[in-house]
Parts: sequence; structure tokens; C-alpha cells
Amino acid sequence: MWKYVPCLVVILVSAAYGQTDVYIYNADEITPFEHQEIMVGTKLTFIVNSDSNDYWNGGLFISGNNRDFGVLSARDYDANTRDYTGSHFEEAGNCARVTGWRDSSIWGFDMCTFYPIGDANDNNTQPGDWFIIDYTAKAAGDCNVGFYDYSVSWYEPVYDVNFTQVKSRDFNNDGKVDFQDYLILASNWIRDDCIDPNWCDGTDLNQDGSIDCTDLGDFIEFWLWPELPVEPPDNNEPPIPVDANIIISIVDVNDNNEITIDVNESITLYLKLTTTELGSLSVFDVEVTISDTDLGSIDNREYNPNDPNDPNNGTARILAQPRDPFFDYIGPGYEQAEGISLVAVNMEADFNDGSLASFVFTCEGPGDVILELKSYSTDPYPKLESILIHQIDPNSQQMMSGGDRATEDTQMPEDIDPEELAEWLEDIRANDPNVDETIIEEDWSQFIDSVKNTEDPY
Repeated sequence: MWKYVPCLVVILVSAAYGQTDVYIYNADEITPFEHQEIMVGTKLTFIVNSDSNDYWNGGLFISGNNRDFGVLSARDYDANTRDYTGSHFEEAGNCARVTGWRDSSIWGFDMCTFYPIGDANDNNTQPGDWFIIDYTAKAAGDCNVGFYDYSVSWYEPVYDVNFTQVKSRDFNNDGKVDFQDYLILASNWIRDDCIDPNWCDGTDLNQDGSIDCTDLGDFIEFWLWPELPVEPPDNNEPPIPVDANIIISIVDVNDNNEITIDVNESITLYLKLTTTELGSLSVFDVEVTISDTDLGSIDNREYNPNDPNDPNNGTARILAQPRDPFFDYIGPGYEQAEGISLVAVNMEADFNDGSLASFVFTCEGPGDVILELKSYSTDPYPKLESILIHQIDPNSQQMMSGGDRATEDTQMPEDIDPEELAEWLEDIRANDPNVDETIIEEDWSQFIDSVKNTEDPY
């Protein structure tokens, strides 16, 4: 079992209040997680355990850029109590609570064993497993999850749990690494033209431009992943209370929310406020994110009206009226460095309907891109509307037909026999001296045996 040992100050506190710690398990909640590289898509569980029967409160949170790589989720959200009832165990007591917290810098869940309700002050907390929070690896890279004990500090974690996450081997995105993914790898074997963003259907795992034994060895490491079936928890995210009387949308100068532009073209887009007689807004804190950052970017630098001819001047503006400019903020998005964060406040009146802000978006590749809004404002939460941008390359009239042909070229025939593919693997080993240097012999043998024994791959 992988268990983190708290620092000295936690040991001192625990002498008085008992020891509370967090254990990490695979998605089955039974098998202890072994600290090693995990693949994007892996699901784990954090279980908070204690030998105490006293009051405790703390939390699990992901902050800053770590939110790009992993996500925490709780179970069975009750909209009436705002409690995740499925994320605390019986031993935590009948007054235990798990509540979500999400702001511009930190996302996660607060947990407490005793939440007084009226005159109900009886605490029946018992030693044992108290809380469970789920974790999903969503991007390759390092992700830190902070475990907080509020008896020690409200602002700093007792310690960080670090996950090293590698690219997905689930090339067809069906939730498992199996024969179908192997076929996709085999269909790209020895290609040397892999480029960003597709990287030969994702099979160029080290992104060196070619598919070779290194990629095959990396694939084998997660063959037949996951070992245990994963059932996603229900009701991961609480419903966001949206006020339909307040709408913030992304539009072009003609109020269109679906447009077509050419590759390398730049266009000014606007955040537009629309309210009914029942709606009003005096604070907004929103972020614009890009569905595919390989296809476009936002100029998230502020425009300086005092030096409009400066070639390094930005283009993003806060336009809301009336407002107090002291609170204006423009900068990189919280979730996405290529996005933009826009903030404005008016202390004395509501914003007028119309343009709240503007920014310049540049198309950097062909394809469809969606610019979405995320709101970090407090109640009321406005209704948010995105914009769809169709991006075309005017110099490539055969783009669609060429893409279709590329798909056909890499498609494997449907009558391939697992025994034949296993023989193909043996030929690779016999003729390529790099195999023994790249792939452990035992892993290679187990992989080939598994391929031979595959039943009904289609």
C-alpha cells in the first residue's frame, strides 16, 4: 500500500487528535496503487482514513497548472444539501459532509466529519475509512494533488501526491488497450512522416516522427489496460445554477456565433451581454478556452490606448459600461495559457447590455474550433454561449478528399488473423536488433502470447 507519511508538525497534531491520512487505490477501491507511471485515462481513488473518532476537516485539491493534467470528482451529489453523499462512509458519522470548491486557482473538495445542523450535535464518528474521492488522469505530464488538514493549515497542503502521466495507448478511445489498438499501431508501422497534432493516429508515442520499436515497447507497457473494469462514478459534478435571464455569448462584429475564416486569418470577437427585465449583472469573471489549441490562439495581452502604434501592444479590451476600471483584468486563462481571462466590476450599478470585452483570435490550421466560456463569478451564474469557427485552407481545395484517402491508406484489412500478426511480431524481433535493447524479453514474450490467444478481435 502506498501511504504518505505526514511531516513532523502533523505528527505532533495527531498526538492530540488522532492520525488522519490518505491512501491511494486503483479504481476497484481494493487494490493498493503502486507508485509508477500511469496512462492518461487511468482512474484512481483516494480514501481518507483515521484512527480517531473526533472532529476533523480537510480537503483534496488540485491547483494552478496541475488542473491541466488531472481532475478530482466526488460521488452522488445532493442538490438540496450540496453534499456528495456517496463520498463519505458510515464511519465518518451521520453529520459528515463533502462539498465542492472551485475558484480561479484551486479545484477540489472539502471534507468534514461533523457538521452541526440546528440542535443535532451528536457525533457518532468512528475510526476507519471516512471519505472517498476519485481521480482521473486527463493529460500527459506531472500532476500534484494536495492533501489538506485544516487543523494544521487552511492555505498549505500537509503534503502533495504526485502522479507522472504518460500518453494514452488507447488509440481508438474505447476505454481499453487491446487488439484494436494494436491494429492501429501495426497499420502505421515504420512510418516516418508523423507530425503534430495527429502523430500517426497517436501511435508515435515519443513524438520523434516515426513508428518503431520504441513506440512498440511503450505500447506493450500498457497492453490490456486497465487490468480491472472501471465503472465511472455517478453525478461527478454538481449542476451549476444558471440564471437564464443573464446571457454572455461570444460573437463576431455581426453578432454571429458560427463563422468561417481562412487559415492565418485574425478576427476580433466580442463578449456580449444580453439580459431580460429580470436579469442584471455587475460582476463578471470569465475565461475563454479553445477546444484545440493546435488550430488557433488568442492574443491575451491588454491593449494600451496611450500607445496605439506600439508594435508590441496587445489587442484585448474590457468594454463593459459603466464599470470601475480599478478591477479590470486581462491575461492568460486559468485553464489554458492560450486562452484569455477577462474580469470587470461595477460597485454602484449594473452593466449595460452589449459588448463586455473584445479579443483577437487567429486561425492557425484547418478544422473546426469551438471557443467556450467558463465563469468564475459568484451567484448569479450567467448562461454561457460559445462560438463555432470553421477554419479552411484556401490553398488546399482537396483537403477533405485527401483526408479520406489517408484514412483508407492506413486502414487494416478485416481478415487479419491474430496468429499472422504474432508471426509478424516475431519477424520484427528476428530482423531488428533494436528490439532487445528497447523491450524487456519477458514483456515481449507475454505480449506475443496474448496476441496469439486473442479471440474474436473484431
